[in-house]
Amino acid sequence: MRVVAPIFFVAFSAIVIAFSVKNLGNIEINPWPFAEPVQVPTYLVVFAAFIVGFFSGAVVAWVSGIQGRRRRKQRKAERDAQKAQPHPSAKVVPSVALSTQSGAPVAAGAERAIDMAPEKE
Repeated sequence: MRVVAPIFFVAFSAIVIAFSVKNLGNIEINPWPFAEPVQVPTYLVVFAAFIVGFFSGAVVAWVSGIQGRRRRKQRKAERDAQKAQPHPSAKVVPSVALSTQSGAPVAAGAERAIDMAPEKE
């Protein structure tokens, strides 16, 4: 990309210079709220149109980028929330018959989730 961009820049600059040299004639623009028409070179009108189009496209890309980042953050938050939930095959059973890893019985009435999903090898 570091090689291609300068090549395109030089080619585009050559086209712009050639266009400017060939279109030196004046055109008359009659801006609506103002009283008198204005004489401007043709290439200025065309360049102004390109500049307005470029900046309006940049604004649209910027706004859509903001929306894309917002959607990406929302999807990440949904994935994180989904990871925080227990596995769908996990069952909640009373822990009266269960004991902790140390062998001590769990307090009566407490509940504990048991993962019933097959273990991965």
